[in-house]
Amino acid sequence: MRFRNVLSSLRRLSFSQMASRVEVSRLMHPDDANLGGNVHGGTILQLIEQAGWISATRHCNTLRNAQSTSPVTTGLARLEHVDFLRPMHIGNVALVHASVSYASAHSLMVSVHVESEDVMRARKETTNRATLWYVAFPLEATREGVWKAAPVPPVPELSDEEERHGREMYLMQKQDRETPPHRDMDFDASEMTRMNAKQYSVSYSVSSLSHGVSPSDCVSSDGPAQGGVLMKLMDTVAGMVAFRHARTSVVTASIDAINFYKPTFRGEVVTVSGRLIFTSERSMIIQVAVISENLVTGGKKMTTNAYFTFVSLDRETRRPVPVPQLVLETEDERRRHAAAEARYKAAKARRGKSAA
Repeated sequence: MRFRNVLSSLRRLSFSQMASRVEVSRLMHPDDANLGGNVHGGTILQLIEQAGWISATRHCNTLRNAQSTSPVTTGLARLEHVDFLRPMHIGNVALVHASVSYASAHSLMVSVHVESEDVMRARKETTNRATLWYVAFPLEATREGVWKAAPVPPVPELSDEEERHGREMYLMQKQDRETPPHRDMDFDASEMTRMNAKQYSVSYSVSSLSHGVSPSDCVSSDGPAQGGVLMKLMDTVAGMVAFRHARTSVVTASIDAINFYKPTFRGEVVTVSGRLIFTSERSMIIQVAVISENLVTGGKKMTTNAYFTFVSLDRETRRPVPVPQLVLETEDERRRHAAAEARYKAAKARRGKSAA
């Protein structure tokens, strides 16, 4: 409903607001498929973040004020909870629409709407709605390694309702981002862990991958890795966990809010690890953590963490099917399972109220 309100207000946007609007389209090729044959959820996340970055950076530089005379770049600070409403298929065209909908003193809220277009049948369907938060940095300062937030121009001509909603969202995400990452996110996801694991246990499906951050992963040689690159890696690992547990086709259903605590730079190595923490009858919640390592100094840092929900699909009908229940072996596993179950039930109750 809120996104429809944003879309309905486009008719009265000023030129300065229109400048932040972005429309990205891309044909989905076979190399965009996940292990189950659908379009990789991480590919959609990467497109969402690319459109969001363009929108946020355009806004800052189009409306640059006297406080910020140098060009400005932006970095992803947070992706709000996002649902994958429908799968996107190979051969469809992804249509991504983004625009800045609110700005605080140093951050921007970007609203993104994703459609899947079947050009053969002339049909479009909404697949995702997302909200992203970006922080602005002077481009010259980032080249010197100084990551001090730059002032952000306000969004002109917002209604009182849009201003109030944006402020509420800003305060909520700010409070959540100030909560430190979970201490139990550094876990063993090696193949050795899986060698003698009991079937359907947590250790049975743990997965990880390491990735060296290259120039192609960054907007510029001086900037950090794009948030979309990291989110695609996270979705890849979460999908490996879900696939190993269910042994059938799996798709991303939703992602809890993702906070980016520290930037990752070219030349660093990110290790993305995932483990299953909860199963319902037809869905799985996977905990994913990203650790960045500076190969020169040996220093490591927690970059981000998130919870991905996957569903298992029948290979022929593509309809949801039951998943094997998770075997819990330790008190920590039971604690994480109970916490995830509480979140799962709360989310299910919210969806029920929204549908009503």
